Amino acid sequence: MEKLLTWLSPLEPHKRHQAVQASRVKDTGNWLLQSEQFRLWIEDKTNQHQSSQVLGCFGEPGAGKTVIASLVIDYISTTFSERQPLIGITFLYCDYRDKKEQNLVHILGSFVKQLALQYTHAGIQLPEVVRSTYKTAQESQIRLDRRTSINLMKSFLQELGSTFILIDAFDELQDKTRTDFLQVIDDIMHLKTNLRIFFTARPHVQEEVNRHLHIAMKTLTIVAHEEDIRAYLVHKIQSENQDAMNDQLRREILKILPKKAAGMFLIAALHIDMILNEQTIAMRRAALSNLLPDLYAAYNETIERMRESPRRYELGMKVLMWIYLAERALEVRELQHALSIEDGAKKLDPDNFPSKSTLLHCCCGLVTVDNETSTVRLVHYTLQEYFNLYEKEYFPCGHNLIARTCLTYLSFPALAIEAFEDT
Repeated sequence: MEKLLTWLSPLEPHKRHQAVQASRVKDTGNWLLQSEQFRLWIEDKTNQHQSSQVLGCFGEPGAGKTVIASLVIDYISTTFSERQPLIGITFLYCDYRDKKEQNLVHILGSFVKQLALQYTHAGIQLPEVVRSTYKTAQESQIRLDRRTSINLMKSFLQELGSTFILIDAFDELQDKTRTDFLQVIDDIMHLKTNLRIFFTARPHVQEEVNRHLHIAMKTLTIVAHEEDIRAYLVHKIQSENQDAMNDQLRREILKILPKKAAGMFLIAALHIDMILNEQTIAMRRAALSNLLPDLYAAYNETIERMRESPRRYELGMKVLMWIYLAERALEVRELQHALSIEDGAKKLDPDNFPSKSTLLHCCCGLVTVDNETSTVRLVHYTLQEYFNLYEKEYFPCGHNLIARTCLTYLSFPALAIEAFEDT
């Protein structure tokens, strides 16, 4: 079974889901589950009201779409996982840093993999076409291709009474992948399978979806509700050191920040991190009084605050540089290695590794760690876009520095021994 799953797709969306799930504050986002659009979409059991088969949730950057997607995934899984006959549940977190891996074949293969796992857990034999296709591929050493992945997906959908496809950040797929996916789904919809699709995306994707998906779509706008932002802020304040906090400051934060956020969770998150990073009540109150509502302005303000501690700023900008310019997501250990290397170094010095908490602290909320995959990432896609605009200002020699560091690393004699021992 493990070999079949590996053959189907390298994607592991459950790891990303566990990381997002862990960051979600209890009872936030319930407004969506109670909305009329969501209720009509989830209760469309007969497939007679095709306008309810697709629910597109659109929101501006930083509105909290990913957290909402994780909530929907958990709700669907809890509500339908024990139903009989079996109901298929598949999901995907799209990621701009993983565009090469998140191609159409891998995405469809991931859905098939998730459905195969559901069959296995329920003690149901896989469809014959799945077993025979994999056997033939094994004998001929053939990789999964587009046509095969589509056929396998269709075989599951035709067996299942109902299937959910849940996608976060649909706009972060490559344009061609997104178009191809919509065309495949449009074709599958004509099989009369009870397929229901939920996705989140930025608003500009709506026109593209309407153009390629020839079925009416219900839509919902995602904005961060003030009560959800307030719950998040309470959670953050309670998890921080209380020495530099009193009831008056707490009330001021809970009153001001939800309004400053203007419907964007990310701005509230950046603001509270900035405030809690200060060391005294007076400094925190001063930070609270100087917040900017614009997302790019918030990024700029955060970086300016990093400058207040030169050593923290130097390390923080190196962290941001490596994450921003890297061709793929970096693991914490990889980043620690890179940051420990200085010009002229002759060997790797573990004593020079910055701790994970130091990496996060020096970036003032601009970087997060996915604990399930041990990878570090920028706090949001919009920060990548922000650096795209100001790369020459922030990282004028970034590629040169990375190249020099890599060459120094490769020159360490111990690496050849370690590489030999690992083979």
